[in-house]
Amino acid sequence: MRKFLSICVLTFVTAALVLAAGVDGKWVAEQKFTPPNGGDEITITTTFDLKAEGNKLTGTVTSSGMGRGEPRPAEIVDGKIDGDKLEFVTVTTTQRGEMKWKWEATVAGDTLTGKRTREGGEGRGGRMGALGEFTAKRQ
Repeated sequence: MRKFLSICVLTFVTAALVLAAGVDGKWVAEQKFTPPNGGDEITITTTFDLKAEGNKLTGTVTSSGMGRGEPRPAEIVDGKIDGDKLEFVTVTTTQRGEMKWKWEATVAGDTLTGKRTREGGEGRGGRMGALGEFTAKRQ
């Protein structure tokens, strides 16, 4: 019985590590967006460079195409992996101060789907509200 339980625990731990390692690498999401005040449609490209360390997630998130000059990567903080679910925070600094973004996603093969919300800004919509949901493909 002890041997059986040991094998079950080892199998579960191995499966969890395999799922966690499955997020490693570069993921890219592209979203079309028309500004609410009019203008031409733009494409926002978000690149996730992810690294699993057990159930901890590290890496960066970089967005480009928003007309703010060179894209700057934001470090992932408080990254967690629970099976096929990811959760993490990024912090960006703007002219209006520091903004925290909460990201939640699910991995299914080579697809990462999820949403992001701004701390203190949920439900406000506006320019960034339209970009809350994303689908990224493994590169």
